[in-house]
Amino acid sequence: MLPAITIGLRPLESRVFLWLGFVVMPEVFLEDLGGSVILKIDADNTGSRQSDGDSGDRGSPAASVVFVLMAGGFSPPPLGTAVGCSVLDLYLTREQTLLDRWQWAVSTLDRAGLSGDRLCLCGGSTPLPEHTPCSIKVVVDKSDYRGPAGALRDACEKFAPETTIVAAEAARCCTIDLARMFGRHTTSGADITVGRNADQSPSGIYILSRSVLDSVPHAGFMDLKEQWLSKLIDEGRDIRVHELREAGALPLRTRTEFLCAMHVCSEEADHPDHAGLEPRVLSQTRRAGSVLCEGAEVAPDAVLVDSLIMPGAKIEAGALLARCIVGSGCVVEAGQEIVDAVVGPNGITHDTSTTQGGAK
Repeated sequence: MLPAITIGLRPLESRVFLWLGFVVMPEVFLEDLGGSVILKIDADNTGSRQSDGDSGDRGSPAASVVFVLMAGGFSPPPLGTAVGCSVLDLYLTREQTLLDRWQWAVSTLDRAGLSGDRLCLCGGSTPLPEHTPCSIKVVVDKSDYRGPAGALRDACEKFAPETTIVAAEAARCCTIDLARMFGRHTTSGADITVGRNADQSPSGIYILSRSVLDSVPHAGFMDLKEQWLSKLIDEGRDIRVHELREAGALPLRTRTEFLCAMHVCSEEADHPDHAGLEPRVLSQTRRAGSVLCEGAEVAPDAVLVDSLIMPGAKIEAGALLARCIVGSGCVVEAGQEIVDAVVGPNGITHDTSTTQGGAK
């Protein structure tokens, strides 16, 4: 695999790109794109389905493909702020972080013979992953006010016009083989293919020719969704929608979304439905649906339900946690009961959209 690079903007709109061979873009909502006569649903959406491991068209082995994972913005994501680390450092399984998951996604392109640079993009005030592979370099964009589309152009400008860019939002859990979507993009001849989850929600994954980024100005701010994609539609560009299978690419903006993705990825989590149960009911089981990372210290009589305990966290005797994320180095004291919350270095952060729980 070729070296990875990380590129980013500085304050406010800074973006940091970690070369992993892929680019991640901010979220795009299909219903906001307009021009439905221009958006075309991939024929694979309505026709017969093949498994991701089947012999469908998976692109030309000679293709040069750059994969960019992009995160960042005007402020760090609330989940990362609450837990005190990059979302890419959160564990989806006992041994696999979100960044590891994206490296797996890139490997599906490598196995299909789609060679090229591998780029992971983080930035703004969002912290970089703590454990970045040695293959990933960090590059800072020259401008503070380029916007997501501008940052993407700056990151990819050195590549040949015919290079294919696979771009994805970093705060997503990718569960599918990207080579299949790449094959559909190649055979359709589209300028851009936009991935859509099976539930009709945006997947945050895009495939495009590098030359399409020439429509982004060399200077100034350009948003991805409202400005750049809308501009391409007005120009009559061929934009296709490809429906992803099964879970697709799950959003990871909130604690609830992350725990759902954790259940999808982890064989250790049995995905029980404990929503809304009281602590006395939850205490009937001690480890249901939870992921305890290596290096976490959990007292034998502590009760954990649907929770993620990061490396270095400590759960003391008699504590009860339900649907929680406990950050690295954080301590839940003996006898505490915490429900629907993130335990981070700055304290306990509860959701406003779920049942409020508190430390007792």
